[in-house]
Amino acid sequence: GGRLAVAKSGEFEGIFDCIAKTVQYGGFWGLYKGLGTSILGVIPYAGVDLGIFYTLKSQWVKSHPDSTQGPDVLTLLLYGAVSSTFGQLVAYPFQLIRTKLQAQGVRGSNICYDAGTGHIVAPPPRQNEYNGMVDCFRKTVQQQGIKGLYRGLGPNFLKALPSIAISY
Repeated sequence: GGRLAVAKSGEFEGIFDCIAKTVQYGGFWGLYKGLGTSILGVIPYAGVDLGIFYTLKSQWVKSHPDSTQGPDVLTLLLYGAVSSTFGQLVAYPFQLIRTKLQAQGVRGSNICYDAGTGHIVAPPPRQNEYNGMVDCFRKTVQQQGIKGLYRGLGPNFLKALPSIAISY
């Protein structure tokens, strides 16, 4: 999905065309480029989110020993919002790095076509800005400071609000 999202308009005719051309140019493993960064972001997100949520819920239960029903829906929504917010703060830098690496993979179109035949040909050599996840983290912090790892966090929170509301 990432390659199709950052591709130039008209570069692919749809998801199946994107998959076919990615496999044709980058091999089967080209479909999994950036997966490591995604997994590294999901693990701390889930750990922080669930850890905070169940800690808050446990504290509620301890402070309401006579309750037989547990926290009400609004309390659970609040706990979910708080825990998800902290989870996103921990995981967002991984999302940003993944997006930068995906955009780099498509920038300037890394899939080239022979206009006469429509076949994929080798792309012209180019210098990548980043040589992997660690290099991308390092250069982002060097160029923009720690704040650079959180660029775009506000819109990300707005995008996540509906899912937070229904996940708990």
